[in-house]
Amino acid sequence: MNSSNSEVHAAAQWWVSAFDTRGLSNYQVEAFRLSLAQAMVDKFTGHWYPENPSLASGYRAIMVDNSHGIVDSLFEAPAGAAAITDIEDRAPDASITMWIDPGCVFVRNHTTDEELMVYEMPALRQQYSAGPTGAITSHRMSSALSAAMASAAASSARSPAPQFSMMSPFASFDKNGPISLTTAPLWQQSTTGPHSRSL
Repeated sequence: MNSSNSEVHAAAQWWVSAFDTRGLSNYQVEAFRLSLAQAMVDKFTGHWYPENPSLASGYRAIMVDNSHGIVDSLFEAPAGAAAITDIEDRAPDASITMWIDPGCVFVRNHTTDEELMVYEMPALRQQYSAGPTGAITSHRMSSALSAAMASAAASSARSPAPQFSMMSPFASFDKNGPISLTTAPLWQQSTTGPHSRSL
């Protein structure tokens, strides 16, 4: 895993958008985002398995539950690097878990039971198909991810900068990606499609 990892940058951008950044300078917000991305790379190195994306998924999960005063410790060092002293007070007012897996970044709001696909490898979206019940089997996902990762590796050898689409934390999604942007919070958005994950 390296610092140009698309999943990590999409995850860091989503968290920056989810936290209350009022009163912070642009420099502080950007420093927090970059430091958070690097903190994720440091934590996930050695726990990133493109050939089996769900392996160590729990280790790569990030959680905030403001009603119980839980803000993942992963945010502490990036907040310090950005001179943000009140990161707990700036956390989203909900119980949220984000899973950062090879090929996708997925968020669930446990307060409202709503879900959001923050990032999905473009090649992966084209290669898997839902089963008869609409669920994606782990075998089908792993096979599609392996093929997508191989394709991405081959194309990255030709182009130095990774290409990915950044998804807004306030977008509505269907199985083909964002369908509209809105100013409503994540937990007021509904999603459908094959991206359901049960706890």
